[in-house]
Order: sequence, then C-alpha cells, then structure tokens
Amino acid sequence: MNKKDNFIKGRRGEETASRWLEGNGYRLVGRNVKNDFGEIDIIAEKDGWLVFIEVKAKYDDGLGLPEEMISRKKVARIKKAAQWLMLKNRELARKYVRCRVDAVCILMDGNKVKKINHYQNIDW
Repeated sequence: MNKKDNFIKGRRGEETASRWLEGNGYRLVGRNVKNDFGEIDIIAEKDGWLVFIEVKAKYDDGLGLPEEMISRKKVARIKKAAQWLMLKNRELARKYVRCRVDAVCILMDGNKVKKINHYQNIDW
C-alpha cells in the first residue's frame, strides 16, 4: 500500500466518522485542523462541549484494532494542538469552556462499516 492509498483510506474513515457523529447529535466545527503541534482530525460540539476527535480506521482486524493505533504520545499531541488552537482563537475559547479529546475508531470490511466505537475523554 502506498501513501496515496493511505491518504484515501484515512479520508474515507474521517468521512464515515463525520457522518456517524452528525447522526449522533454532534455539530461539526472543523476538519483536519493543523498547527505547530499537530493535526486534529475533527472538531465538533455537543451539549456545550467542544470535542477534538482523533479518527482511526482499519480495513482489516487481522493486525489489531484501530484503538491499538492510538498512543499516549498521540493523545498528548492532540491535547497540545487543541490547547494552542484555544489560545489562538479567543472567541472559540470564550464560547466553549468545556473541552475534551475523543476517539472514533472504525473497523471496515471493504467499503462496509463493521463496527464504530466512540471513546469520550480519552487519556491513554
């Protein structure tokens, strides 16, 4: 598999996660937000929370689950990127005083979704 295939699969996973989140009452605020500390796949809001979401999709569970691809280091980078975003965007910081980092993990079978797990307020 080459970089282009990985990029396409990653975007497909983010699209699937976005649709799932919207179907579960989340309002999307941003996607693929980058800064000096990293990239946040999806930013959404629900019930007064601003949620920074890491998306992991796997197309075969033979080599482990998508959850296993999220490291402590990755979570720390997302948190730093989110903190930086909130420092730079005062309007967003005033609007949302409650923030968290979530993960949406998707297991695919070809183009079909086998399973979606949503983990709230991750810290592993």
